[in-house]
Amino acid sequence: MTIAISGWRFKSVSNNLALHFSFNTTPAVTSVTRSPSPATGITRALIRSSDVLDTTVNLLDFAEADGIHNIPANISFQGLSAMILSFPSFNSSLVYDPDFSVALTGNNNNNGDGSNTQLLGLIALVAIPCACILLAVAATAFAILLRAKRVSAARASVNF
Repeated sequence: MTIAISGWRFKSVSNNLALHFSFNTTPAVTSVTRSPSPATGITRALIRSSDVLDTTVNLLDFAEADGIHNIPANISFQGLSAMILSFPSFNSSLVYDPDFSVALTGNNNNNGDGSNTQLLGLIALVAIPCACILLAVAATAFAILLRAKRVSAARASVNF
């Protein structure tokens, strides 16, 4: 996801641009905490949804405005419901590639045996349809080869 704005004029250089993103998840978000950053210039947040799911979000702390790199992006969280990205004023254009990467991991605080059934369910949602598609492709290829063999055999036979 890249945010690109062009032809934008601020009324005053003291104004800023604030983009609000709302969290609408099931199960509902129960906590949002900043965690240690993997590198300089990256904000990392852990979004916890009950005792079922943890989502890690990495956001770049800089944008490009009017062709100038390293314009600061202020990242804040408003309670459990929203994230706000704020940018200082610019003359005409802003490009922000937030590196909005999401890593889904199960929460091990669910009094279970440490197995991650929610993550396995997510993997199954991808693996089962892929397996069905591969099976359908294999069956179609087999049918095409079988038909080609029959046509070839019929051409080679002698009819009286």
